[in-house]
Amino acid sequence: MYALVDCRSFYVSCERVFRPDLWGKPVVVLSNNDGCIIARSQEAKALGLRMGEAVFKCQHILKQNEVHVFSANFGLYGDLSARIMSVLEGFSPDIEIYSIDEAFLVFPNDNRDYEVLGRHICERVLRWVGVPVGVGFGHSKTLAKAAHEISKKGSGVCDIHQRGVTHTLQSLPVADIWGIGKRHSAFLNSNGIYTARQFRDMPPEVVRKRMHTPGFRTQQELKGLSCIPLEAVAEERKQIVSSRSFGTKLTEQSDVRGALADNVAVASEKLRFYGQAAQALMVFIATSRYNDDYYSRSVVIPLPEATASSRILTHYSGIGLEYVYKPGKRYAKSGVMLMNLVKADHIQGNLFYKGACQDTALMKAVDAINGRWGRHTLQLAVTQWHNRIWKMNQNMKSKRFTTSWNELPEVMSPCVADLYKKKTTQTESNGSFPTSK
Repeated sequence: MYALVDCRSFYVSCERVFRPDLWGKPVVVLSNNDGCIIARSQEAKALGLRMGEAVFKCQHILKQNEVHVFSANFGLYGDLSARIMSVLEGFSPDIEIYSIDEAFLVFPNDNRDYEVLGRHICERVLRWVGVPVGVGFGHSKTLAKAAHEISKKGSGVCDIHQRGVTHTLQSLPVADIWGIGKRHSAFLNSNGIYTARQFRDMPPEVVRKRMHTPGFRTQQELKGLSCIPLEAVAEERKQIVSSRSFGTKLTEQSDVRGALADNVAVASEKLRFYGQAAQALMVFIATSRYNDDYYSRSVVIPLPEATASSRILTHYSGIGLEYVYKPGKRYAKSGVMLMNLVKADHIQGNLFYKGACQDTALMKAVDAINGRWGRHTLQLAVTQWHNRIWKMNQNMKSKRFTTSWNELPEVMSPCVADLYKKKTTQTESNGSFPTSK
């Protein structure tokens, strides 16, 4: 029996963990640079706010309805996600972390009441982490996904077999089936297939012919035949991307290079964390798409030897920038992609290259210092961290309540703490204990 556990409006729920006064109120979370809406509470959805909508287009709705707006705080979201997954591991060791807010669990197919189990999962995650979740159960991952879609309209927990598979699939639009995209959904609708039940009952040979193996596999999953196994261990990464939109448009090449260097620092840190090295580097820059003279260019730089060194990768990102930079443009975005990744302990050396490509000891020291004191404690001077003109606009970002000692929630305000400290000192000098008040 598969279970899909999915967090409700995850980014919004994370913001509400430390702001319980926001429960029941409209809340939205914005993308990097505060450009678009990427998460909405149910109350915000009811106001007509759409996913991906530009903020400047809906400012009147946000102001008129006193919508609470937050800049994305991915550090907080990632940490709370890790805590949720840790809680779920207590229910089943067989777990696949499908995304930052979703996970599949596997349970023995016995006669237990899975809806009761689902409620236990919801209650524990809410109590231990503070984030509401929904749970769907099914004999395949696709059925578990379908059960979860149904659970959104009810109590938040659904065992599709207990409620009746055929009856449940009859009420599920074919567009909501996991693995059915817009193109296939349009094709099915044009042929009179509107529900998951109708798709399940189609002739298998027709599905295989028109939708190939992925569509046929989805159909078999809807019949209760598990065709998509649990992926407990993530596959090795093929590439790592780090990009950002600038808080202000950049015209100087040195400023763009500083932003690129910071992109490299973030990407190479991830590269070393996964024990990999890159054999090639792609650099890309772009102006705003809303400009009449839109400009976007990229270039791939092969490296003489696979490396995970921030210093070496930053050097070659500067070479790439020379190829793509065009004077007179107002750049809005930059990024790097580390490509052709290999394991760090399986690097093929270059007989004709005499430079140092690894910096193993140096990078180990940098990661140790930044891990102890914060990501940007030690960095290359080219990033111009003291003058981050390229810094993103995140004017409504909440604190990193769970990952920064300096941003822990305050239980007592400083003025009250000082008064309490003075009173405690006075009473102790008199030989008595302070009152609870």
